[in-house]
Amino acid sequence: MIKVFYSATEKSGELYLSVHSKLAEMSKSQKIELIHFPGFNYIEVQNHFPKAIKYAIEESDVVITLMDEFGRTNQWVNQEVGYAVAHDKEVVILAEDRSQIKGFVNQYTQNIFTGDKKGMPQEIQEWLDEFMRKNEELVYQKIIFDKIMDFHKMVDHEKYKTKHIQYSNEAIHAIDDLEDSIKNIYRDVTNTQFITYFILKETETRLDKIIKENCTTNLRNFCVQLRGDIINAIQARDRKIIELGSK
Repeated sequence: MIKVFYSATEKSGELYLSVHSKLAEMSKSQKIELIHFPGFNYIEVQNHFPKAIKYAIEESDVVITLMDEFGRTNQWVNQEVGYAVAHDKEVVILAEDRSQIKGFVNQYTQNIFTGDKKGMPQEIQEWLDEFMRKNEELVYQKIIFDKIMDFHKMVDHEKYKTKHIQYSNEAIHAIDDLEDSIKNIYRDVTNTQFITYFILKETETRLDKIIKENCTTNLRNFCVQLRGDIINAIQARDRKIIELGSK
């Protein structure tokens, strides 16, 4: 479940309330966890309110900020957004006009919603649904990526050993192909944070090929384990897509 920090001022009136209502509805249905909103009860922290705000932002996955005429001039809203940007949080901006968005937050061009105030709560829900889908994929794919760098070293080691061990040409080609897959996985994650479905399936096939070839037991066992992780990630991804599609 993703954690959402809602930065706004109650002076924004109806728009503040409509967005808050939508986020509270999503929180009640356990689609998100709303960890902060204007008026949030921080009684237990007493005089440590700023620390509580900082901690909540650090804990959040998404910071949604209402930067209408009231939000843009509110020091708390501006400082909360600045803190979120400094901590590389996913920031979503709600505003009346894109031209009114200045400074660092301009970098979030895909996350700026302007125009129809009545439609903003629904747009936010759709954005969060898509963000959650991607976030779920990342969780599953992290299982794979965490092993890639060590596995890359192992593949290099096996290639070196081919100079001393009589492998079949098919086994050598299989190791080379797998190394290409690993490079593609690293490229995918570096450029987009996602391992594409095609690369996952391709890597699964290449791992299967190595398992069947004349390789060392060490490499074969690792391939079996990684292939199992990839299959689990693909199945989990498919289940989540089906689940989200049925809602």
